Amino acid sequence: MSQTPGNVPSHLQGRFPVERIGIAIDPIAAELFKRYQSRVNVQFNRILEQELHYALNIE
Repeated sequence: MSQTPGNVPSHLQGRFPVERIGIAIDPIAAELFKRYQSRVNVQFNRILEQELHYALNIE
């Protein structure tokens, strides 16, 4: 399979309008992201569970 710009396989071209890029960030910001990552994941999972519960059991 050939790859298109953005590393999207050619058979999926047009399905992913988002292009992944990377930029350098300040080391202090990187440390803050690491520090808050677990809290953000816990919060995301809690909200996702609430939304799924509502969608599956209440709607």
